Amino acid sequence: MTLYQKLKASGNPQAIAQITISLLESHSVKETAKILGVTPRWVYKLKERFRLSNGDISACIKKRGPKFRMPTRTPEHIENLVVTLAKETNLGSKRLTLFIKNTFNIQLSPFTIRNIRRRYGIQCQKHRTITGSRRFAADFSAFEPLQFWQIDSKHIADQSALPPEAYASIFKNKLPLYQFTAVDIKTRLRFIAYADSLDFKNGLTFMLLVAAWLRAFGVKHQLFFQTDNGAEFGGNATSRKRKLVQKLIFD
Repeated sequence: MTLYQKLKASGNPQAIAQITISLLESHSVKETAKILGVTPRWVYKLKERFRLSNGDISACIKKRGPKFRMPTRTPEHIENLVVTLAKETNLGSKRLTLFIKNTFNIQLSPFTIRNIRRRYGIQCQKHRTITGSRRFAADFSAFEPLQFWQIDSKHIADQSALPPEAYASIFKNKLPLYQFTAVDIKTRLRFIAYADSLDFKNGLTFMLLVAAWLRAFGVKHQLFFQTDNGAEFGGNATSRKRKLVQKLIFD
């Protein structure tokens, strides 16, 4: 690592200019450039800035980027809102777009949110599992037991996990081929049901069954259901079917 790189990593934006001007008092431009690990052209430019600023060190190092804000750039107050929500919710760009639209009635593109996150260096927090894979981090302390459920479906007869005799028995006895599972993220309690077809009717019925089962046992707090974008759960989060289900049933 060159001296210039070390000074740049120090966090003091004026350190580079201070050291360069000090070296120029006793060294030539080429010698100073060699010591810093930069080109002589850059040293000449810094020397000229120092001369034009009448000895002002702070004027030697200019901020990178455009002088003026882009006219089409997202307003600053909306950027601050995106940054705050991205840190608090840990949602990805697409989910955060829907959250902002539904909560604040502000229409933003997922790509706009992606760019804002990159500018501020905000990434979705993830946990490394025992198997080495990574999953999104969930704040378990923010939810009560039996409140946040992750719902998914599985093709039982995928002929990859069970022995061949088990699959033969499933087809011979005409057992259900699909499994719906709801997992509570805090207690890891599982609610399982089986179906003969993987369609929206069964997906919706399963979610209503989970909700009815919880209400029947005295669970009265607000419930959160997290699903993927499968057709059995209404498709993509922006699809008309899922919007109608959310508005007419789950709201």
